[in-house]
Amino acid sequence: MRLAKSLRSAMPAVKLHQYVCPQVWAWKKGRIPELGRVLDTLYCLFDFEPDLFRGLPVEAIWVGNPLVETVKPEVDHKTFFSSTDLDSTKPLVALLPGSRKGEIQRLLPPMTELARRWHGDPKHHDVQWVLPVAPTLSDEFISPFLNNTPILPLRSYSYAARAYSDAALVASGTATLETALLGTPFAIVYKLNPLTYAMAKSFVKLPYFGLANVVAGRGVVEELVQGQVNPDELSKVLARLLDPVTSAKIRADLGTVRQHLGEPGAAARVAEHLLHSMENA
Repeated sequence: MRLAKSLRSAMPAVKLHQYVCPQVWAWKKGRIPELGRVLDTLYCLFDFEPDLFRGLPVEAIWVGNPLVETVKPEVDHKTFFSSTDLDSTKPLVALLPGSRKGEIQRLLPPMTELARRWHGDPKHHDVQWVLPVAPTLSDEFISPFLNNTPILPLRSYSYAARAYSDAALVASGTATLETALLGTPFAIVYKLNPLTYAMAKSFVKLPYFGLANVVAGRGVVEELVQGQVNPDELSKVLARLLDPVTSAKIRADLGTVRQHLGEPGAAARVAEHLLHSMENA
């Protein structure tokens, strides 16, 4: 934004186009008028974003979200289970505690404790667990968390692991949209440093913190935050996710998230609009 303001000041006649609307609707709504005055065109990934700029000079256009093109299982169902030695006849749960070390340190311990408890419970003993590991995390960092657990870490097949799981626990962020597109019932979990959380609450004025729910405009999946992220609460939520009736309802609701993300070809639509703008300048 500082660059855009400088360009606008130095070269008033130059057209300024920005691809991807910053999440001002979550963090800094006061920046919306500023964006609307500085930019000529703003290409939005979410269908609710253009309305935020109604009445401002900027042309805000919804082009769709590129995730609808990229989020697909890397391999088919049979290949995934045969290559991981998992049993396709038993329940599978995917754990996605995030890609940053701080997220792992806060979210993975209650997840691993949940897996340990269920593994020792005859009622849940047959449940299988997978942990898609982000490339930003080393084996040396992840391994201590997984000692004495039934969790299988995976360095590949992140999308397939979720697509073929019966349920998932997913850290808040883009991964929630990915999991929604894959159609797997899941719950959103997040836990911040207490001071950071207190500060975030003063800035974020949204009814939901999970992107999947924000996009849907309603609570299609459960959200657990801060103190709720503990083995007992995770156990209750996971039991609901694995219930056949609840699972079927969530899968149907996740279809509404997909509808709000548009059709494939977002980047191509941006390029076409830019070319048209230059031809008619």
